[in-house]
Amino acid sequence: MGLIFFLSSQSKLPSIPGLDKIDYSDKIEHALTYGVLGFLTWRALNITAPKWQQIVITIGISAAYGLTDEVHQLYVPGRTFDLLDLAADTLGAAIAVIALAIHMGGDKYGRRTESDGQEKSQR
Repeated sequence: MGLIFFLSSQSKLPSIPGLDKIDYSDKIEHALTYGVLGFLTWRALNITAPKWQQIVITIGISAAYGLTDEVHQLYVPGRTFDLLDLAADTLGAAIAVIALAIHMGGDKYGRRTESDGQEKSQR
């Protein structure tokens, strides 16, 4: 979050090489950045709630931070508040967190079950 805040404080950011040729590349950059934030937030929370609640809480934290980031940009010369950026932030976090939850498998709390280990060893 600190790195995102620092980057948001810059009037102009360089594009990721190769993405600058794509329309709406800034939205892809937002989604990638907040995908990493969603992943790190999920790992940091380590809560014992059903997996769907972990997903909702993590996406909510990431989206809320995205909103504060957009408000912060109102006060940075050359930057603006953009609802599409906020949507890209939320979507990036959601994709990362849902992919992580699916990858983890396990029971409704994300705990590994005996069948998870057996399925992987049979592959």
